[in-house]
Amino acid sequence: MNSKERVRTAVLRQQPDKTPFLAFLTSEVHDKLSALYGVSGDELHALLGHDVLVLIAGMWRRDWRDPERLVDSWGIRWHNVNYGPGEYLEILEYPLAHTDDLAAVDFPDPEDEFRRIGIDDLLAQYGETHWIVGGPVGTMFETAWMLRGLEQFMIDLVEAPAFAEAMIDVGMRYHLALARLFVERGVDMIWTGDDFGAQHKMLLSPAMWRRIFKPRYAAFYAELKRLNPDILIAHHSDGNIEPIIPDFIEIGLDVLQAVQPQSMDPAKLKRQYGDRLAFWGTMDVQGTFPHGTPEDVAVEARQRIEVVGRGGGLILAPSHAIQPDVPLRNLRAYYETLRPENAALYARMED
Repeated sequence: MNSKERVRTAVLRQQPDKTPFLAFLTSEVHDKLSALYGVSGDELHALLGHDVLVLIAGMWRRDWRDPERLVDSWGIRWHNVNYGPGEYLEILEYPLAHTDDLAAVDFPDPEDEFRRIGIDDLLAQYGETHWIVGGPVGTMFETAWMLRGLEQFMIDLVEAPAFAEAMIDVGMRYHLALARLFVERGVDMIWTGDDFGAQHKMLLSPAMWRRIFKPRYAAFYAELKRLNPDILIAHHSDGNIEPIIPDFIEIGLDVLQAVQPQSMDPAKLKRQYGDRLAFWGTMDVQGTFPHGTPEDVAVEARQRIEVVGRGGGLILAPSHAIQPDVPLRNLRAYYETLRPENAALYARMED
């Protein structure tokens, strides 16, 4: 099997020749590996054996309108926060923080963004060999609160529901336009994403989610399946979203990502939903990768393959991006466990 065949087999809950895998990397880790191997971007991912290549578009993709002030295409102003081993972006100014006038924001054009993201080049180079994912993530909930501010948006959901839903619809329309374009280009899977989960419970009640977000996601997925009945759909959420997993299955979700193991038990989810749902992720980035030993990483990877990957249904991956405080020896152990035949290649990953 090549990577495309391997992932499709696994996502359709059949046993592939090997468990497919990938790993998202922070820019710091990517740059370190790029220096080691002399390639970057998807060339690096393919060299390391990733079966899945992901192209992100929409709210999670930073496209700078004003690079000096770090104002993105949505009018959101960011700043860099240094946390020691690396940096991350944090919102500094929300364009709708002090107004409920949606006309105050000059929203970007999804077709303009899509023309610039490089999907045709990715498909031309890897479309026959790898599983290609189009990711219009930050799909509804996150677009709304990133325009308004999380606290105020949560208040709006209760006190100004019409305005809150209008903001949600801005994100839905934008990301559905991107998803349609991805489907028309011929990607293998669409990856939506909204973080509805905190570490141990949902950020909003399941009842509110079902009333506001479920019908919108149902319409979103139905439109993609109308365009291509064979398209597969994944959804990202950090944290614990166990109460609404059956709802996602009901409206057509094929793959749940990231399956954060300190929030939800991957083995339990496999037992409950493995006949109807595949899983992408499951590796612990909070404990095992940064604080464990290489053997801890290898043991966890083997356990996930044996339990969650049995009979198919698993794309193994860290549940979030590999952070710069993760020892390279632990990342090496992950790769060597998945593809021991490439051990000589991975041996370059030394701290």
